[in-house]
Amino acid sequence: MPITTLASETEPLISQGATSVTKSDIQQQFNLSDDFMHSINRTISFTLTKEQQEKIDQLLNKRISGRIIGIDDVLELIVIAGAGYAAGHWAASEAHKRFGLSAPSYKSNRWWWRAGISAVAGIPAAIGFDDYFYGI
Repeated sequence: MPITTLASETEPLISQGATSVTKSDIQQQFNLSDDFMHSINRTISFTLTKEQQEKIDQLLNKRISGRIIGIDDVLELIVIAGAGYAAGHWAASEAHKRFGLSAPSYKSNRWWWRAGISAVAGIPAAIGFDDYFYGI
């Protein structure tokens, strides 16, 4: 018997009347009966209406906007302070290399240096300058 003849004589499993009984994961997990699963209206749409979407957007805008601005401000301050610290560290290395400011000389007058640098360039720059001469 040729293969083509054999293929034409076979019927699909569905047409032979076999039914497959499989339970969904949700049905097994919550131990739901077949009657309950068949009673569920599967034509219900769970999409949000335009009014519901607008209400959610309004709630999110009201609740989250302050946090986003707060996080943004904190990140900007971190960047500004980091740049000031790096500038102070760089200025200390230049003062050491070009002008011969030594660590003992700086440490003996550190409060004057800190006050002057803080007034001119800010506290982060003064801390960066200080950390350079203390080897941090």
